[in-house]
Amino acid sequence: MVTVTPRYVLHNASDEPLQYGQHGGRTVWQLAPGARAPFHWDDAEGRFELCVRPGAGRWHWSGAFQARAPGSAARHALAP
Repeated sequence: MVTVTPRYVLHNASDEPLQYGQHGGRTVWQLAPGARAPFHWDDAEGRFELCVRPGAGRWHWSGAFQARAPGSAARHALAP
């Protein structure tokens, strides 16, 4: 038997939807408030950095950050 588990799991602890994706990648995912989702890198040859923004696209993207270790990360996102 083989068990495959995701290396990264994102948890949206905010009251708004959260969009996220790999820095420089083309795919954007959305995570509902309170939801959790596995994350994998969209481009294995790209930068292994994550960008996020709240509010389903009403905000600018956060700065890119690395997700190397378990824990929480707070990021700033600017309103348009």
